[in-house]
Amino acid sequence: MTAGNGKYAPSECVRCGREFVCKSGTPALCACFHIRLTPAEIRMMEELYERECVCTACLLELQEMIRQQILPKV
Repeated sequence: MTAGNGKYAPSECVRCGREFVCKSGTPALCACFHIRLTPAEIRMMEELYERECVCTACLLELQEMIRQQILPKV
């Protein structure tokens, strides 16, 4: 979040390159806060993307791929 003005800075998804707005500083507004990930899914995504944020579409896609054991190649 940009300090002082209450606006969120756009980010680029490290997976697909699309621009999105990360609102992780405000969990009630953050889209990924409402997506339920298992601890194993979180660990896998952290390993794949070195703790960088991905957009909501990629997050849901990755979750499905992990659950189906179709792991993305990094």
